[in-house]
Amino acid sequence: MGEEKLNRRKFLVQSFSGLSAIPLLSSSFNYRSFGDFSLRTLGKTGIRVTPLCVGASVAKDVSLIMYAFENGINFIDTARSYSEGNNEILVGNALTETRDKIVIQTKIRLDNNELPSNGKGRKGSQEIKKTLSSKFNDSLRSLNTAYIDILMIHDAMDESLLFHPETIKFFADLKSSGLIRASGFSCGSEPGLIKRNNSEQFYDVIMTPFHKEINISDYQCFTDILSEANEKGSGIIAMKTNLNPQSDPVKSAKWVLEHRFISSVVVPFRNFTEVDQFIPIIKR
Repeated sequence: MGEEKLNRRKFLVQSFSGLSAIPLLSSSFNYRSFGDFSLRTLGKTGIRVTPLCVGASVAKDVSLIMYAFENGINFIDTARSYSEGNNEILVGNALTETRDKIVIQTKIRLDNNELPSNGKGRKGSQEIKKTLSSKFNDSLRSLNTAYIDILMIHDAMDESLLFHPETIKFFADLKSSGLIRASGFSCGSEPGLIKRNNSEQFYDVIMTPFHKEINISDYQCFTDILSEANEKGSGIIAMKTNLNPQSDPVKSAKWVLEHRFISSVVVPFRNFTEVDQFIPIIKR
């Protein structure tokens, strides 16, 4: 990386967060080799992740997250809204010595109540920019990191906001500066936003529910849309993979991972035993 690019990155970090770039620490962790696992590439991003992603939303302490990492999972999902930002702090504390080995995905919301102009006109654009920039700054601080691997719009529902020129510019600027490696959005299982992105081909990663309870007609339609998304370069991450409390969650996750267009499944581990139960499904 040239001197000019380093200076630009430092300037942009300070502009977005008011913080100097935080140096990445080399790890002294006793890590299981990722060679034991079948890493998958997230679409066209080049980011390699384990088929299991730690869903940090229900984690209560650092030790559980560290245990998952020590057992070879290199991917974690959190969000600005989880525990009012405290979940990101928890993740940041767990990554103090392992940042360069872990792929962090976090999510920020664009809530209508924060956008009184609903994205319309110059004022609407300014509201979007201010909201996204403020939340991104907070995520950087809480995660104690100089960059975020995957930044998503959380619970995207409004197509006009997700594909608003100001939203697109925000993510494009972050990627060009190196403050994020990939952009994305999480959404429900309604296909509209995914179909729009298949056309626009802007967002790099899509996180969506995928499970056995999808009825047959919807299943075929939805898998076709997700397959197209993946073929066009989007990385697909599955969440809420087991909605039936009577089903075996490990078998459900394994079923989801049999779909070639899915790179990883988010599992909200609650204890060490659950980590031990899931790990075998991603061994070579």
